[in-house]
Amino acid sequence: MLLPRLAGWPQHLRPELRYPQLEKFFATAQPSSALADSLDALRLELFGFDSQQGVPVAALGALALGSLRAADPACCLRLDPVVLQADMSRVLLMRSGFGGFSPQYQQQVKEVIRSVLVAENLDLQDGAEGWWTLKLLEIPAVTFTSLDDALGADVSDCLPEGPAAVFWKR
Repeated sequence: MLLPRLAGWPQHLRPELRYPQLEKFFATAQPSSALADSLDALRLELFGFDSQQGVPVAALGALALGSLRAADPACCLRLDPVVLQADMSRVLLMRSGFGGFSPQYQQQVKEVIRSVLVAENLDLQDGAEGWWTLKLLEIPAVTFTSLDDALGADVSDCLPEGPAAVFWKR
């Protein structure tokens, strides 16, 4: 079991109560010394895969949902809704997901995104927990920033780079 961001979690437990299942779990767990650049890379490394060439997050998510087949296009991109916050000179990516937003709002956002992608002949596939997948015929000639690396960063520092970057930035 991988427990990211465990440091702040125990403060939410009520100190007057005991949690025997958690106590047993932590007492019998074996910590790993595996190090990685991101949670997705760590997940791959824990299962014995090399993450040096990048983590196929979209394809792994689609496989987990059972929506990816051998006959599908060559590449998948994952689209995650994010919350942006502007300050004086930059726009920061603060969090991902739809936490706290109504289902109606989520559907409106999805329809706006779908209309933009349809205009570019791209098809938006439903994912889980408020993210989506684009299935592409070829691997785009760009480098994307992982969501883990982009959180808290200025959006301008996280935009795609490469020959097709103009298309993806638009």
